[in-house]
Amino acid sequence: MHTIVTVENRDELDKALLEVGMAIQTGDEICDKAMEEANDRNVNDSELIVIKLENDPADLSTTVFEVIKDEDNPAIKKLSFREFHYF
Repeated sequence: MHTIVTVENRDELDKALLEVGMAIQTGDEICDKAMEEANDRNVNDSELIVIKLENDPADLSTTVFEVIKDEDNPAIKKLSFREFHYF
């Protein structure tokens, strides 16, 4: 089992959060949840992880990450930010 500890394209997530007025710290929460879920599920390559924030009506959103292999070391898996939807 490989532990996922890295999120690629994090700057794109931060940009999407700022565009809708959400805090960068919310991005930390989203990424932490995504890594935790991916590690708990022992995900395969190209599998999608979807994180929904529903606790605060101001932060209703869905964020999608893809599990990918590290280009330099294929034995290492990481998450790559793909989509952000704000409701």
